[in-house]
Amino acid sequence: MEKHLPIHLFSKTLYQFKWSNQIAMGFDRISKPKLFDALNLTTSRAKMAIGALVTDYIINSLANECDIKDAKLRVIAAWVAVIDAKYITSLDITMKDDHNFHEQEFSEPALEMTLVILDSIFYRYSHGDYYLADTLTKQISIAKRITKSKKQFDIWIDKVIVETSKKFPYLNNYNKGLERFEYEKEVPLLKEFFNFDKDYLTTNNSINTFLQNADVNQNPYLKNTKELLLINIKKRPYTYPTP
Repeated sequence: MEKHLPIHLFSKTLYQFKWSNQIAMGFDRISKPKLFDALNLTTSRAKMAIGALVTDYIINSLANECDIKDAKLRVIAAWVAVIDAKYITSLDITMKDDHNFHEQEFSEPALEMTLVILDSIFYRYSHGDYYLADTLTKQISIAKRITKSKKQFDIWIDKVIVETSKKFPYLNNYNKGLERFEYEKEVPLLKEFFNFDKDYLTTNNSINTFLQNADVNQNPYLKNTKELLLINIKKRPYTYPTP
């Protein structure tokens, strides 16, 4: 298990959390003002990173119950998006057309809903949307639902938000002309930040190492060289700063 994930939260035995169609649809109506405000003390890049982290935690929690191969590729793309959203093709996902899907099982429906919300997190992040934090609260809510130890989860996510807000505090970089927050003006971060090693520093070299190991040719959610040419990234693709 990678160090950025909260190993102590993973259940050693199957945890059959409650799930239903009503619960799934309820995530869209969730409102957590205090959590929303806390998340908004961080930069847009940091919120996208927390979204990738929480999604990473969820899919690894469900790894023994369902196929997470595609989900892992989406999470890699989400981590890449923290550096530059332009490298991503799309995280769009088609939900199963089966009304009973969320009534018959719990792990696969939870995974599907997680990926739907990840797509929404990415969309709001890449479009500089103020309500990015609102969508992030929904992903955190799913993560807590699938976790057996709710108290320990709260402790972990509180630490994630507090430490992130210290290192990557909110910047007022709203562009009135473009009507969006410009994440491009913010300091990037990698998943290793969430190891909470006080001596760790994100450098251009560490960012470039991560980008070059993303394996674009095996990940349909990352743009290949030809696709990058269409958006005028011609030199040194998957490097930081973006050419």
